[in-house]
This record gives sequence, structure tokens and C-alpha cells, in this order.
Amino acid sequence: MNPKPTLFLLSLLILIVGCGGPALITDQLYEERDGTIIYHGEKTNEVSVHLSANPSSLHPVNSELATRYEILDLCYQRLLSVDIETGALVPELVQQMPTVSEDGLTYSFELHPQAAWNDGSPITAADVIFSTKLLVCPQVDNQSLRPYLAYLEDIQADPTDPRKFQVKMKEYYLNNDNFGIFSYVMDQRVYDSEGVLDAYTIAELMEENGPAAEAEDLISWAEEFN
Repeated sequence: MNPKPTLFLLSLLILIVGCGGPALITDQLYEERDGTIIYHGEKTNEVSVHLSANPSSLHPVNSELATRYEILDLCYQRLLSVDIETGALVPELVQQMPTVSEDGLTYSFELHPQAAWNDGSPITAADVIFSTKLLVCPQVDNQSLRPYLAYLEDIQADPTDPRKFQVKMKEYYLNNDNFGIFSYVMDQRVYDSEGVLDAYTIAELMEENGPAAEAEDLISWAEEFN
């Protein structure tokens, strides 16, 4: 038996496969951009995430391991996010970037009209205020996030529009512009169905050694939340 025709056909097959494979990858479904492979084909409801380390927990507020955000960012939303290509702040749950007062201490936000919970209920300024209270409540185990709000004074809802609110800062600080990317907007109906945090203002929760620090209702609620 002459092996030459067989070897020739095998070499030809390898050449076709070797040349054809990358064309299918680059021409239609996949694109390489700055070392990242971007898929342009048909999408499904399944998401695969590769983590560099196992997260210690998937608690939406408490934890210090950054890898958990790669999963939580697919489950929750923030007021603002960071554009992965430009590094600039961009709106996520808000309609546009906030307007800032001349003294740089007051930020006016407006939630997007389509921002809603899974049941269709609108996300409002009250949800933003509640979510911020989660970060400053002294009984919540979120010590890694609390310092980012050290310059926060208060959040005031617009009495004429539930989608609008103002964030007031105590003094100018470079990181004030980043308010809205430190945490997720959470549904109070899920995490505080009894409205325990409604009895306290942001200022009261932030007061060191204030009445909120030893409040039994907060201690009881936080045990379950943590």
C-alpha cells in the first residue's frame, strides 16, 4: 500500500482545519479587543463568571473580598457605575449624571423612569435612603464600606417627585463625586420588612456613640441582616 496519498489527504485536512478555525472565530462570533474576547453570537440567560478566588460570602453589603462583586454586579444595581473601557463614571439607575451645586457639596439625582424592582414597583428615593442607611448603621458589619461615607451629611427626597433626591456633603472631598458606586440599591421590603430603619435618620445612625449605637431594635434587626 502506498502511504503517500493518505499522508497527502491528512496534511490537506490539517491545513483546512488550521486555516478555517480562526476565520470562524474572528469573522462572525468573536472579537478580540485589548486582550478581551467579546462574543457577538446568540445570547442566553446563562452567565459564566471566572473568579480568581472564592468569595467569603455573597452578602450584598457585608464582606471585604472584592471577587464577590463580580457576581453581585450581575444581581444588583448601583446609582452609578464605571465604564470598563473609559474608566469614567456613567449613569446606571439614574437618568443622568448628577448636577452639582457651586460649592460642590450638594448632588442632585434623578432615578431613571424605568428603574423598577422585579415585580414592576418603581425604585424611589426612599430606596436610596434606605440603602445608604445600611452602610452607616453601626450594627451592620460593613466596616470596609463605611469610611467612604465619612463626609456624607444627609440625603433628602424631593417632596414633589419620588424619583428625585439630593445628597448633601459636610465638606468638599475628592471622593464625594463617587457617591453612588460604593453600594447597591436594595429593596427595603426584603431586607427590612418591618421598617426598623425608618425610625432613624442618616445623621442619627452616623452619630458616634449616639442613641442608635445601643438601640435594641437595631441590634435585633442587624443580627438577622448580618
